[in-house]
Amino acid sequence: MFTLDDLVDASGGQIIHGHPRGDERYSGGTFDSRIVRAGEVFFALRDQRDGHDFVADAIARGARAAVVERPVPGLPEDAVVIQVASVPRALRQLADRLRDRHPIPAVGITGNVGKTTTKEAVAAALGARYRVLKTAASFNNEIGVPLTFLSLETSHEVAVIEMGFYVPGEIADLCALVRPRVGIITRIPERPVHFSRTPSVEAIASGKAEL
Repeated sequence: MFTLDDLVDASGGQIIHGHPRGDERYSGGTFDSRIVRAGEVFFALRDQRDGHDFVADAIARGARAAVVERPVPGLPEDAVVIQVASVPRALRQLADRLRDRHPIPAVGITGNVGKTTTKEAVAAALGARYRVLKTAASFNNEIGVPLTFLSLETSHEVAVIEMGFYVPGEIADLCALVRPRVGIITRIPERPVHFSRTPSVEAIASGKAEL
């Protein structure tokens, strides 16, 4: 949960469309217009597709605001649009701010196989006693982990965060946001998943050890 002021101040962005109140509150964020929920902010990421092409669809489906790198024409008059230099950077900056505000204990989980299953098991066990924030599905990268923290509320007591790895330094960077007090590394088999993206089993183990 965060406000428009949080988003603008953290990202250094500018409101280029709409006339919202600074204390307007948002429930989370997404980069997929197909699964946006009412009250969320849509982040127009550019990957295989350009998220700017789906801003109008996200607004129509209930997004309360959109974060973009360039203006998007044809939006409803009341649509709130914040322009930033980099959407991924703005997402991370906002997540860092919310993490600073709520420094709850976190469990960080990585490995080559079994990460998501382990994350769900740990979250279920802790959920018997605490209110748990956890990564959705296998959203475990530089986009999914910050998005998880956009749903952080004052009532959350512990976070269970899955972290993936493709390049050296990635786990260390995610840990700067997650700040785990407990780390779990699941199995790394002799022939790891995504082996073609890393030079050796030793390189994978070294990357996971950044946790």
